[in-house]
Amino acid sequence: AHAMRWAEEVELLHEEMRCVLRFFEWQANWWVEQGHWHTEMDIECLEGICTYATKQAGI
Repeated sequence: AHAMRWAEEVELLHEEMRCVLRFFEWQANWWVEQGHWHTEMDIECLEGICTYATKQAGI
């Protein structure tokens, strides 16, 4: 019975890890998209926003 509980815990951990990885992938894509939203700014601001969004996506 003890081994079965540990096996269940391992399964739950794997599922949690899968969910966390999916969330981080979604969040990285969200940051990449944020860099493309602001098109009506001057080039310096736009470059800064894109750079920041790219940095955040890499975290």
